[in-house]
Amino acid sequence: MHGYIKKYGESLFWNNSEGESNPTLRSVRGKIIILSDFPFGNVSAISTNGSLAEKEIIGPTGTFKYGLPYRQARIHDSYKLDSNWSLYDKWEDVKKYLVTTNSQTPSSDLNIGYLSGSVGSFPYFVAGGRTYANTSASHLLTGATETATGINWDKWPDFPRGSCTWGPGWICSIFFSGLNELTATWLTKSNPQYVGILVADFPGNDLIDRVIKINAQFKRMLQLEGQEWVSLSSNGVDPQCASNDGIRCLRGVSSAEATRATTVLVCGQDHRAKWGSTGYENRSHWCSIARDKVTRDMAENSSAEQRMPSMGSSSFRMETNMHNSR
Repeated sequence: MHGYIKKYGESLFWNNSEGESNPTLRSVRGKIIILSDFPFGNVSAISTNGSLAEKEIIGPTGTFKYGLPYRQARIHDSYKLDSNWSLYDKWEDVKKYLVTTNSQTPSSDLNIGYLSGSVGSFPYFVAGGRTYANTSASHLLTGATETATGINWDKWPDFPRGSCTWGPGWICSIFFSGLNELTATWLTKSNPQYVGILVADFPGNDLIDRVIKINAQFKRMLQLEGQEWVSLSSNGVDPQCASNDGIRCLRGVSSAEATRATTVLVCGQDHRAKWGSTGYENRSHWCSIARDKVTRDMAENSSAEQRMPSMGSSSFRMETNMHNSR
């Protein structure tokens, strides 16, 4: 590793000389971040007569200088499936990771969740739940059905139902669904503020876009007279305020400080769970004021964008290699 750093230049790599455990996107933008799994984790693990290479890649805090120690992260990686029918168990593990990670303080330890899987199933099937490796392929049948009489109502509830037939009652087939689709749907419904790093095979536009929206919560912020910094939440309905604990809004801070906020407080059900009200009951509450102001601002900006001449459209593609083991 030392040889590569010297060959290609230190400027390509994010220098973690301060020993951060969970840097912001702003601080690492444009840099290669190495997740190190070297046998040493600190200076004490290196003998006093350690090589020059070892000494040069260890920072003053005793950690690897050009990245993050992989084993110190909270890692969810249940990649081994017994068969296709283990897919829902894999999804339950991922969902538990998402819920747990969202409940933690974003500025604490690094969280890494793998949506990918293999061994007992093909990686493309784990990603998409489809009959073959193509997004246009149909979802594979599980072989189970759900009926109007209640059979299998609670079996794999997040898997889609379809191909229904009607008689005295209805009966629908239960189809597989892949981890990328299930995760994208969960992100939309749950509106999380923090999910850590998500690693996926064959991520499509839907999953990528929804992850980006979590990172771009404060792309367009407004400051209220009460000095709360607010924006529209990712559910497109409720306003949210910049926060560092998910309970109290940051007030009277600069826009730069608001941008560095680690989380948000969302009006509506999230606000009710933490404060006993949605924030909309009182017209003078910041939630009510923000809803009017943010909605009006978004409408005005949308109208202005529609009046602008079209510049065409663009798209990007992300590809990853299949893996059969890790």
